[in-house]
Amino acid sequence: QMTRVTNDIRYFDLQRQLWDDHYNLGLKEGFWGMELSRSYAKQHRLCRAYSYQKNVIESRQMMAKNELQRNIDTLQKCLLELETNARSWQPAIDPYVLSYAIDEFVQHGQKRLRDEFDYKKKILHINASDQYLIRSFYWLQPIQNQVSSNNIVYIMRKKKQIINCSLVF
Repeated sequence: QMTRVTNDIRYFDLQRQLWDDHYNLGLKEGFWGMELSRSYAKQHRLCRAYSYQKNVIESRQMMAKNELQRNIDTLQKCLLELETNARSWQPAIDPYVLSYAIDEFVQHGQKRLRDEFDYKKKILHINASDQYLIRSFYWLQPIQNQVSSNNIVYIMRKKKQIINCSLVF
């Protein structure tokens, strides 16, 4: 049970961090539930649904925090129970060493999950940066020739980025 609860604590902490990033980015950039037009998204090679509504983000944050706290409380009960039971075991086992070993085991087992959440956070920030740059460009009211030139440069940079990512993985 301690292993499952420790796993859940680490998972919900990753969830909390991701939703906190969504929220902080929404506060910073003012993007709450923004959806792009199909033609705009296609032209700039962006996802149509850029962000979540503020109330959705806040409810997901609250859910992750509540689950995290619930699992922390459960883990504390498990640790107390382990401490009580460990006294009667032969040979004696230090409950803190055992709980540390379980935590290390879970942390090692969740490496791929942490990498996936880190990737999601990076993509979130890259998408926000792309949106900001595109909005800034159009705010300058470019002429059609400048828009066409910019699209060509943007496509080439995206291709280079894809090549660089494929070399890393």
